[in-house]
Amino acid sequence: MKKISIGSLLIVGFLGTTAAEKKDRTEVSASPADTGIFVPRPASVEVADLQELLELKNMYVRKYDLSGIRDTTLRVVFQVDEYFGRDSMRTLNRSVLGDVYARWDSSYLSSLKFQFVPKSDSTALLFCDLEDRGGRGTLLKFRRAAPDFKIYNSYEPKPFKSSGLKPGNMVPVMLFGSFWYDAELSKHFGGEPAYRFCMENEMEADMRNEAFDWMPHYWIVRIGLEKRER
Repeated sequence: MKKISIGSLLIVGFLGTTAAEKKDRTEVSASPADTGIFVPRPASVEVADLQELLELKNMYVRKYDLSGIRDTTLRVVFQVDEYFGRDSMRTLNRSVLGDVYARWDSSYLSSLKFQFVPKSDSTALLFCDLEDRGGRGTLLKFRRAAPDFKIYNSYEPKPFKSSGLKPGNMVPVMLFGSFWYDAELSKHFGGEPAYRFCMENEMEADMRNEAFDWMPHYWIVRIGLEKRER
């Protein structure tokens, strides 16, 4: 009986091993390439995905690193200029945002953030935030789009190429500009109104980009440094 029991165990063990090996071989061979079945797996949502979601709602956030400024005598100012083409400009807002160095907690600023938030089909709020040192909001009023003027223009932000900051100078950092009507493109689409926006990833500080010749309406956000009041 003892031999029979041992033999039975060996047989059962052999059969179990064979079944396991067969299962392993089956799992290895059942690849998506063989079966045509691809299983989607959850992936982490990244910051870029959230930004894309915001921009689908015409909400934009742009942030700039200012952590390299270490002069305790300076403060940050910003300015919003509105343009109706190259040759017509007015300043909507010029404000002091805050000091580079905060006395109350002995800290330096690190970043500056701009937020573009639609308020209606014809307005948006530009909010400029210098961490907890200060912030300013500017209401932006859209213009109606040519040629039929039945709808309001679409607007998008574009950054300017980085320029060095120094006391007394204002440098452009962000464009918020309108699309423009393209007559030739409209002909291509059978007369249906077609609009374009600047294709450059960054705008030139001297505004030599061709897009400035075509945009009928836009705002330029500038920032600068000046001596703080003692």
